[in-house]
Amino acid sequence: GAVRSADHWSLIPDGHRACPTDVRALESWPDGSIRWALVDAQIQSSDPLSAGVLQTDGPASAGGPAITLAERGTGVEVSTGVAVFVFAARGRMPFEQVTVDGVPMLAATGGGLTVTGEDGAAADVLVDRCVVEQRGRLRVVVRLDGVAAVGGRSLQVTTRVECFAGLGVVRVLCTLRNPDAARHPGNFWDLGDPGSVLLEDVAVTFR
Repeated sequence: GAVRSADHWSLIPDGHRACPTDVRALESWPDGSIRWALVDAQIQSSDPLSAGVLQTDGPASAGGPAITLAERGTGVEVSTGVAVFVFAARGRMPFEQVTVDGVPMLAATGGGLTVTGEDGAAADVLVDRCVVEQRGRLRVVVRLDGVAAVGGRSLQVTTRVECFAGLGVVRVLCTLRNPDAARHPGNFWDLGDPGSVLLEDVAVTFR
């Protein structure tokens, strides 16, 4: 392979002007060169993508907005330049608070992720662990782990929140996992197995 470092990559959509670019090497060849890389770039809608060039040997693009990340004890604050997203252990999932221009967007209590079982009882999901999985200038991924107690059972909850520089929107991916093994007598995979958990609703509310 010809490229060993992702430090000096930039995407040039129009062939002349580099746009803000973040690159992370995902896998390397045995000789240490990059096999797979993830490229995040902020492209203007007017840029002609058909003429784009990915430059790997020039100065890294430093223009445009950048994310500010602050880890405070068991919590994380991510500022995109437009909004500040606050994540905290023992706090609400996915956000403990969101502020815009210093003004809180969420009420101090209530809201967040709730899981409702077949008995109609809703369980609030609190964050047990909060970690930063990916750190970049343009994109940050925060992972939140928690547990939903439903009908005497415990479901593992993992939420990943992707924050983007210069934007007030995020991408949220939530996974609920049942740690209890299912049973398949006779190799029949019927619903309603004793190891399964029936859910009436999974919802995120903001107040």
